[in-house]
Amino acid sequence: MNKYILLFAMLTPMSSFAFDLGASSSGNDISIDFWTGINESQKIGFYSRTVIDFDSYEGDDYVSVCGDGEISSSTESGTCSGHSGVSSTKLAEFSRIALILGPTYKLSETIDIYGGIIFGFYSSDVSIGDSASLDYSKYGVDIGLRLKPIESSDIKITLSYETEQNRTSVGFSYPIF
Repeated sequence: MNKYILLFAMLTPMSSFAFDLGASSSGNDISIDFWTGINESQKIGFYSRTVIDFDSYEGDDYVSVCGDGEISSSTESGTCSGHSGVSSTKLAEFSRIALILGPTYKLSETIDIYGGIIFGFYSSDVSIGDSASLDYSKYGVDIGLRLKPIESSDIKITLSYETEQNRTSVGFSYPIF
């Protein structure tokens, strides 16, 4: 039995996980990027990005602006009771956070390609009533390259394009272990 354990141990390559952490931006957002692989010599890995957007997006639904500045999800009468009444209506505004997940593939020692699915989550500015009734999500594709400008360097430059907001991002990543 011991010889089979020894044979299995010798035939199984020793591997450990490798993790890179990075940040990227399109100018309108910033993302925290997490890259993983079995180890640096493996060709296939995985990445995830969390995007925090600084832009506001207008929706198709009108909301009521109350006299005290609160936003109501309804435009019906009585909407701003206790909030100085309705002063005007406007299109709802949304903030966005996105999550990207996908595989990576190492083409060479200096170039990785990656592609994943992006899920954008939009949250309305409504502060009175059912704010979640206007919230929505969109999805798209994220594709890109990670380039190591100097082969002996650990820093990689990331270039990506996302179809969900039609944006190009530039950033960097660095191994954390």
